[in-house]
Amino acid sequence: TYICELPQKPYAMLDLTTLTADSVLDIASFLQAKDLIRLEQTSSHFLSLEKEQLWKNLCQQRWEPWPRYKLIPERLEELKSSSPYCSWKKHFLRVEQEATSMEIKKCDLQNLNWFLSFSQSGVRGETRSDFQQVRFQESTLLVPGYPPLPYEIVNQAPPEIVVTSLHNSQIGDQPFSKKQWLKIANFPPHAIAKRLANAEW
Repeated sequence: TYICELPQKPYAMLDLTTLTADSVLDIASFLQAKDLIRLEQTSSHFLSLEKEQLWKNLCQQRWEPWPRYKLIPERLEELKSSSPYCSWKKHFLRVEQEATSMEIKKCDLQNLNWFLSFSQSGVRGETRSDFQQVRFQESTLLVPGYPPLPYEIVNQAPPEIVVTSLHNSQIGDQPFSKKQWLKIANFPPHAIAKRLANAEW
């Protein structure tokens, strides 16, 4: 067996200014968002290039598994009408912050579609599961067949009994929050969790 040591050669630095704009953008299309931002911060040449299509492609890739943000034709029209002068980079950064946030807000409750699943006891003691759409208003929860139920987001650790019972529980890919819980009338505390896989609560 022969072992030989190959001479080490220093890596050559690539000067982006020697490449055409199309070549630079083609190379940049393989980068993730954080790397694109780093490149913008270190290369004035790259910063000066038109990168809208790069960021739009990143939005399409990142939002594909997120139903609320996925770039279907209706969503594209919504973005065009509501934010006609907003760049795709700003769209990406805003949605990234919103979709990965672990803190639920009242606007999430009021603007999203919510469904309530609960069990009801029959006259003979049997139980049946009920699943229906509900609506959050400013300070009340509207459940069909019930009077308006007061609610509030409690921004503190859930009661100990909830933490204990949910210690090993998980919804989707994230554990229940230990910083927030939802108080609805005199019902037991409602735990809060988010699925990062689809960016939904």
